[in-house]
Amino acid sequence: MKNKASIIDLREKIDKIDNQIFILLSKRFSIVHQIFNIKKEKGISISNPTREKKITNKMIRRHKKINSDFIHKIYSVIFNYSKKIISTRGEDK
Repeated sequence: MKNKASIIDLREKIDKIDNQIFILLSKRFSIVHQIFNIKKEKGISISNPTREKKITNKMIRRHKKINSDFIHKIYSVIFNYSKKIISTRGEDK
């Protein structure tokens, strides 16, 4: 029974972490939208592959225990979704 209780406790911890991940992603996407508005106002290109590569590489260096391909995939999804939300909602905010 002790193992079952510890599994439940650990799953609750994972659930809390998962929730925190999405809270942080929401904050990140809100900031992305702010950056989009500034770039739009100044006529700066929305896409910045150089910065995307720097961010990804920095995270790979900082988190060596996490597979680098996994980090690339996570950031690819984040960057693509960021571009998607500003292209679909960029005009209405």
